[in-house]
Order: sequence, then C-alpha cells, then structure tokens
Amino acid sequence: MKRRSALTLPFYIAAFPAFPRRARAALIPPSFLDCVVALGFSGPGNQNGVPVPQMLHAIGTGFYYGYLFKDDPDIAKREYAIYLVTARHVVDGYDKIQSASPGVGPLKVRINPPATSTKSTEFDLVQNLADPNSLWVTDPEGKDVTVISINASFLQTNKYRLERLGNMRHQTG
Repeated sequence: MKRRSALTLPFYIAAFPAFPRRARAALIPPSFLDCVVALGFSGPGNQNGVPVPQMLHAIGTGFYYGYLFKDDPDIAKREYAIYLVTARHVVDGYDKIQSASPGVGPLKVRINPPATSTKSTEFDLVQNLADPNSLWVTDPEGKDVTVISINASFLQTNKYRLERLGNMRHQTG
C-alpha cells in the first residue's frame, strides 16, 4: 500500500506539469455584458416579501447580434443589421402566459444602463425596440432559437451602449 502511495505523487506531477501555475480561462470583454438583455413582463409581485404593484418578471435572456451588411475600411461607415436573439421557448412561454392572463403587460427588454451609477431600464420590445412591423423569425428546422430585428437608432439616441456579437470586424459602435 505504501508503495502505491509513493507512486501516486510522481504520477500526478508528471500528468499535470502546470499544477503549480494558475489555470487560464478565456476572458469575456466587459463590453460584451452590454450585449445581454433580460426579457420579461411587468405585473404585480413581491420583492423581499413586500407586495409591489409593478415589477419585471424575468422569463429569459437574449443578446444582440450584429450582421455586417455593408463593409467599409472606415469603421464609421460600416453598417449592421441588429437582431435580438433568444430561445424560442422564451417567446412561446410569454405567449402562453399572456393568453392565460390577459392583464399581463407587453414583452419587455431590460437593458444595462448607459452609466453604472444609474439603474437598468425596461422598454416595451415591440413599441420601442423592434423595427416597425418586424416579427419573430424562428428556425425553420425547429431549433430553439428566434430573432427579431432591432431599431438600433432608438438605443443610440437614448445614449445606450450598443454592443453586439456577430460577424463584425469591430465590436463597438
């Protein structure tokens, strides 16, 4: 038994030569946090055991995706179509909640604030953020994903940082 124990330590040292070093992990750029949004609806609820007349009931998350449709060597001249991407079951779940409870408000998007000293803001997805007349587009093969076209100028006009993931050569804008 002692012989086996004596061989164990050299085995681990040989198998894991980087053991004394700190593990390296991929770092997510802080700006990517501004790609992520919460999706939900407003309604009465409880916060810390206290009834409140209106609060956001989060039902899912999403992220902005930028599709580069007009490339240019000058970063300022590049043009992107911006989409909000989420799981299809989030939108389907909201539709079921709204059908069962007609008093449920519109689907809202909670966006990170323009400054860290301010609170996050919620916007009506269809009225404020979605491009006019846009609809959710689902995967034709039935995958659990859906997208809607976003009015990026609304966010930029209201001084929100518009970060996005996607096929871009430059991530900020």
